[in-house]
This record gives sequence, C-alpha cells and structure tokens, in this order.
Amino acid sequence: MKKPILFLTLLIVLLLGACGRTTEIDLTEYIHYETGGVNGKGKMFLSVDERLYADAAAKNEKLSVDALRKIVEQDVTLSAAKDRLLSNGDEVEIKISCVSSEEQQKAAGVRFVTGSRTVTVSGLREAAEIDLTGDILIGVQGFDGAGTLSVGFAEKLYNTVADLSRDMTTEQARELLAASVALSADKTSGLSNGDTVRIMVDASNVNAAFMEQGLVLTGGEVTYAVAGLQPLTHFTASDYVSYTFTGTAPYLTVDFSLSEKVPQELAPYFTLPGSRRLTFRKGESRDFEIKYNEAELKLRGYVCDETAFSVSADGFELEKYLEELSEIGEAEMQKVLDETGERAYAEAVNETKHLTYNEGNVFGDTVKKVTLLSTMLFVRKHYSDTEALNYLALLYRADYSLTSGYDSHDDKLYVMVICENVRLDASGTVMYDEPTIEVMLPDSLEENIAVRKADYELEEIKAE
Repeated sequence: MKKPILFLTLLIVLLLGACGRTTEIDLTEYIHYETGGVNGKGKMFLSVDERLYADAAAKNEKLSVDALRKIVEQDVTLSAAKDRLLSNGDEVEIKISCVSSEEQQKAAGVRFVTGSRTVTVSGLREAAEIDLTGDILIGVQGFDGAGTLSVGFAEKLYNTVADLSRDMTTEQARELLAASVALSADKTSGLSNGDTVRIMVDASNVNAAFMEQGLVLTGGEVTYAVAGLQPLTHFTASDYVSYTFTGTAPYLTVDFSLSEKVPQELAPYFTLPGSRRLTFRKGESRDFEIKYNEAELKLRGYVCDETAFSVSADGFELEKYLEELSEIGEAEMQKVLDETGERAYAEAVNETKHLTYNEGNVFGDTVKKVTLLSTMLFVRKHYSDTEALNYLALLYRADYSLTSGYDSHDDKLYVMVICENVRLDASGTVMYDEPTIEVMLPDSLEENIAVRKADYELEEIKAE
C-alpha cells in the first residue's frame, strides 16, 4: 500500500511541473546487466541504465531528474528468467515492468514503454579447479599398535588458492577453507603399521566466496597405509616386579614393589598385589597377578605379554629346611611336644579368657575347655657363619566349647609355638630358647572382634 500512495504524491509533483506534456520513455532501451563469476556458476546483476535520466530530461525539460529517479526506483521492476549458474553463451530474457497504470503515467507527464529483451551471456571467466585431496597433510606418531593419526591441509594449498584467485590472500584462504571444508579420517588412534585409513574431504559446503574468486574446489576420498610407527617394548610381570620376605620360615610375609627396570614414567600405571602373609615349604611357590593401564602403557610404547608371576621363597633359607632333626631321637622329640603342648594350651586358655572379658562375651562367660587336637611339625636348620641354629615350629589346632545358651561353632583357634636355637646338651637333652607363642584367630572372628593377630591364610595350612 505504501508504493501507490508515494507514487501518487510524486505524480502530483510531476504534474505541476510538466504542465500537461507527456514524454514517452522506452524502458527496454535502458536495461543494464552485468555478469560475474566463473563459467557455469555465473551470476547476473540487473539495474536501470543511468542514461535514462539524462535522456528523459533532454526530452522534457520540465521533468525533474530527482523526481523521475524516485519514480523509477519505486515503480520499475527488472527480472531475469535466469540469474545464476550461468555459462557463456546462455540466452537470458530480461523483463521490465511498472507498477503504475498508463493513465497515472500520463498524468505525471511520462509514458513508460515496458517489455523484454534477450541478452547473450559472455565474459564469464573459466574457473580454476583445485583438487583438495592432493594437498592433504598426514601425520602419524606413537608406537605400533597404539599409533595416532592427524590430518590437515599442507601449507602450499593456501598459497595455491591465493595465487589462482582474483584477490584472495593466503590468510583468507586458510579461514574460508577451515569454515567450509570438512576433513576427517575413519580411524585416528590405536593404529598399527600396515593399517589402511580412509581420509575424506567433504567440499559440498564450500564457501561461495571461492566461486566468486574464480575457483572450483573438489573433494573426495583417499586411502593411507600407516607406516613408520615405532615398535612396542614387550615385557612380562616377572620382569618388572620385585618382592621381599620377612618373618620366620615357613611363615613369611611377602611385600611387592616395582623393580628398577621399570621406566619411571610407567610407575603410576601399575597396581601391585598387597602385602601377604603365607606359609612356604621348600619348592613351593605362589602365583600373583599385576594390574595395569593398558592404554597408557601403549601410548608410552610398552605392552605386557603376561600379567601373572610366581613367588618362591627358596632364596629365604628354605633350601636348608628339614622335616626333622636327625640328631634328636623320637623320645626326646616327644618331650618337646609335651612341653610345648602345655604352653600352647595355657596360652589358648588365657587368650580366650582375655577375649571374653574385653570383647563382650564372644565365647560366652567362661570357656569350658580347650582341646589341642593336632600338631604340625616344621623344623629347619639355619647355618650361620659360626654355628648351626635349629628352629622348631609347632602348630596346634585348638578347639573349645561354649557355655550353655550359645550356638555351636565351626571356628578354630590355632596356636603356633616357635622354639629357637634347638640343640642337644652333653646328656642328650633337647634344649631351646624361651619359645614364642602366638594365638591366631580365623577370619570370621577377626572381623567380629577387630583383633588382627596374623593373616596366616589358614586354608593353606593343612593338619594332616
């Protein structure tokens, strides 16, 4: 609604100035067009030729050029049957029309002749085609089996685009490529030598600025065979784990640590077994396993082939462990067993009373009896630089019954007596230092009374 109102106002102004004279103007003679871009992707730009105003003023000096320009800008419309994706040689029909009626034009002192004109497109530049797949920069790093790949465009591509364009700078080419071209690979990590990687260049959304610069960019897919990754260093858990023993054989505590062979950068990615207290006899070993962060180790060039390792206490003087002392006779040995058995019994009774008193009736108000059910004999010889020292280790399994009103139980107490420096005197009597006595509780009782006597792994001690 605004155009007709404005136009009528302008017509009144022209009517007053034209004084009844009518000037005919053939608008088809004043169609101005320009084409730009590259052949096949050209564009057409339309406008009214500036000659119109000078020619109209020459025909009718009463017509104001400024007023006529306003009428033309508001009233005249140009359109082309096709104005983009043009090629040289295309014929394009251009139409020119007016909003106002012929009577309105005459009242203003002008009569516009409208119609169409067919023009032939020419002058479009031939596009320079650039295959983006020819300038992909591929980088691989890392180790065989854990390699990584990165992709980008080589620096020369940006220079090529700038050189072939009309007036684009290298930096502009870099920014436009980054904004309009998608560069990707189907696999970028965990690579091994010989792997084939597909690299895709998607140029379907190439910025129109390249076309205006006379450039056509094409993408596609290329394949790349991975090579040059460094070999991984293989190791086993036994290569990297050290352990030490403490205690008195056959009851030893084993502690684990990383050996000096482990590269310092790898240390945070290993998890070692916790300290364990175990029984070892000559020739026995225990199997353990380490945990580690596989991905982090591979990134640093290492891979573990075997996580399990064995621990043997043969180096902890067990090679001199004997099942019996040949110089001690059966009768003398029985005396030792009787004496140590009494000590074990007394210690077990004392310990259970202690637990009853302090731990809230774990066993009941009183312990009716403690029966030494069996013994296990472990004797070893330790040879110092000057003399042979014999150690006698006796393990008793103690049973007990509860006071009335308490449920029966399956838990057992174990009493270990260690006699050091066992020897025979001149009369053949067995002598030994004051024995060390320890009462060991099974796991179920340890949890209830929170008294940790020793983690002996009782299931491995078999009373035969």
